[in-house]
Amino acid sequence: MRRENMYPQLEVQKKVDKGFSYNGFVTVDYNLPLAKMVSEGGYGWVSKKITDENFPPREDEVGIQGRAFRIYVMQEGIKTSDDIIARMEADGYQPVSPRELANFLEANPRVKQWAKIAALGSPMVLASGEKLIVLLMDTFMVVHFFDQPWNSRSVFLGVLKR
Repeated sequence: MRRENMYPQLEVQKKVDKGFSYNGFVTVDYNLPLAKMVSEGGYGWVSKKITDENFPPREDEVGIQGRAFRIYVMQEGIKTSDDIIARMEADGYQPVSPRELANFLEANPRVKQWAKIAALGSPMVLASGEKLIVLLMDTFMVVHFFDQPWNSRSVFLGVLKR
């Protein structure tokens, strides 16, 4: 059975913008605990590691703020997390934190149907030095290794720097 593209306008914009498929503005409530954000987000499963202790807020994550977001899709020459972060920074964006991802997904619930969306900002650092990030895989909110190669189904969320 052939599956119809539910987001035809995104495919067109992806081609036009050379890798970008969404630009949008979302109000982010940084006051809510991360565990509450993800537990009430309507996900099929949420890792118990996604907590404020493991993923503390950045210094600028306070109050309620309007933020501009951009979704980055994989493209030729971009293979690692550092590659995509460099691309975001060149555009004036930074990778989102888990809080920003949760707020963005609440405002855009249809995005949860995409393959993978990674929040590369504010990673959890293990004693071994390895970094873990929050990743939406289908409807599962999981932790995943930062230093891993990404495939063509990977999507990354950036937020405009202040």
